[in-house]
Amino acid sequence: MGKVCIVLGCRNRDSHKEPGIKFHRIPKDEGRKELWIRAINRRDPVTGKVWISGDEGARVCSVHFIDGKCDDPKSPDYVPSVKMGYGTYGDNEVSASKSVDRYKRAVKRTADQKERECRLQLDFLMTPDGKENDHLPLQDLDCNVELEDKNGTILMCSKS
Repeated sequence: MGKVCIVLGCRNRDSHKEPGIKFHRIPKDEGRKELWIRAINRRDPVTGKVWISGDEGARVCSVHFIDGKCDDPKSPDYVPSVKMGYGTYGDNEVSASKSVDRYKRAVKRTADQKERECRLQLDFLMTPDGKENDHLPLQDLDCNVELEDKNGTILMCSKS
């Protein structure tokens, strides 16, 4: 059997799909799988119990992710959240877009903070005349960033 998107109302399948659409398996990791099942929110019409297809072809297509599936638990794309077959689509897409923007800003803040810490450590390593301080060797830096010192020299700071 081919790949079929199991989100309520979604008609994407590998036999007739738009270009660029990808299909993602339900995760095997129990915690993440539970999050996906809750987001998909399929129910058996007779019993009302949560239903998830046991079929190997059952997938979630990329239409239901904001920027594409992501393995970072902090990312809004860790779980499908767009056009999930219930609620109003417009509001969902706007809030999803804001979630991705917020996530990207958080990732950038973390990287910027790491760079600031590394630059601070580098400042402690250099004497005022731009020479390396013998008491604090470069290999003791706790970062992994390329930085430019006061003389324009590129230094690779990394934890050894």
